[in-house]
Order: sequence, then structure tokens, then C-alpha cells
Amino acid sequence: MSFFKKKEKNFDSKVPEFDPIPLETPKVSSEIPKLPDYGQEFGTIKKEVGRPSPVKIRKPEIVERKKISSGSIPIGDKPIFVKIDNYKSAMEDIHKIKELCSEADGLLDDIHKIRTEENKELERWNSDLDKIKEKLLNVDRKLFEM
Repeated sequence: MSFFKKKEKNFDSKVPEFDPIPLETPKVSSEIPKLPDYGQEFGTIKKEVGRPSPVKIRKPEIVERKKISSGSIPIGDKPIFVKIDNYKSAMEDIHKIKELCSEADGLLDDIHKIRTEENKELERWNSDLDKIKEKLLNVDRKLFEM
């Protein structure tokens, strides 16, 4: 049971006919039209604009600023009020930061110790290698002297 049917498209093979296009273009005059002459109207406008304005301009008032010295504000005399929750959380954060700093300091000390041990081991290897080279040279000399 189909509800929708395919519609058949009918195409006409006829091409419609169009009116012919006129080949003539309209003629344009080469003369430029002149602007109208306003005469003295612009002269009066220039005179009005050129007149000084009667409005007087006032100078701005300069207010002197007082410098506040840092010594005049007492810092420790007044109590500072902070919420207990904020104080406790700030103290916890500071404590955590101190713990992290001490942990980082310990890790850096460990790294320094490991590095010095590595350097000592490398020096031992270098000295062992030098001893082996000397022994090889001695063996080589003895073999060629015979």
C-alpha cells in the first residue's frame, strides 16, 4: 500500500522564442552641465563664520593634591577583622604550602646526593678504563720487543 506516487515529469523539447535585442545604443551628449551660480550667499556665510564668538572660555581650576606619606598611616594599630572560616582555610593553605616546600627541598637534596654518587662512580670507571689501557699498552710493547 503506497501513499506516495512518483510524479512523472514532462519536458517540452520546444525552446521559447524571444524578442530580438536592439543593437543601437542611446546617444549621450559630451557636454557637462554647469552648476548654478549662488552669487553672494556664500560670501555672507563666510562672514558669519569668520566672526569671533562672544562666549568666554574659563580656565579650569587646578586642585592641589596632598601627598600621603607612607609613615603617616599606622599599620599595626588597628585590629583587622577576618571571618574565622576564611582564617582557618588560609592557615590550612599556608600549612600545605609549607609541607610542599619542605618536601621539594628534601627531593632536591636527594637528587644532589644521587648526582654526586653518579659522578664518583663515573670517575672510578674512567680510572679503571685508564688502567686497562695502560696494561694493554704494556702487553703490546712486550709483544713487539721480542
